[in-house]
Amino acid sequence: KRMIYYYFGSKEGLYLSALESVFEKLVALENKIEVEHLEPAAAIEAMINLKIDYYLENPHFVSFLAMENFHKARHLRKCKKLNMFKTPLTDVIARILKRGQRSGQFRRDVEPVDFYVSICALCIMYFSNQHSLGVIFEREMTSPASIARRKRTVVEFVLSYLQNSDVVAMQPARRGPARHASLVS
Repeated sequence: KRMIYYYFGSKEGLYLSALESVFEKLVALENKIEVEHLEPAAAIEAMINLKIDYYLENPHFVSFLAMENFHKARHLRKCKKLNMFKTPLTDVIARILKRGQRSGQFRRDVEPVDFYVSICALCIMYFSNQHSLGVIFEREMTSPASIARRKRTVVEFVLSYLQNSDVVAMQPARRGPARHASLVS
């Protein structure tokens, strides 16, 4: 107990340090995605896959978010690194969106912060509710097959949303039964 107070000042200081650590790891990983070297759709797919992999490999991150939201972000409000967390997240997304918009692939009315929140929601809800959803649907939510299916679903859902309506209008209508098609090559 003395060591906690020596290094962190209090249990709250220890908690805040652990909270900052999980956010720092995620931001560092997101910053490593070289979006300039990927096509916009591939960059979005990379971001989604990274998030899902991070939530899978760091279940404590999901728990931290649940606790912080339960306590109305009481500890996060005291975080001195908050700007370090939010700027890279929106910058990466904004760069991807601008490239997709310039190329005509993505619609122009997408706001980066709202879009990022939507991606997070599609990814994290799966993990925050994996046990109850697993019981309800009798599925192992974190099996490799389930994770692969979730990644495909989120990528296709998000890329469908981003698709420029002019591009959609120019595509030929499907004939016959609908087949599963990937929006990312």
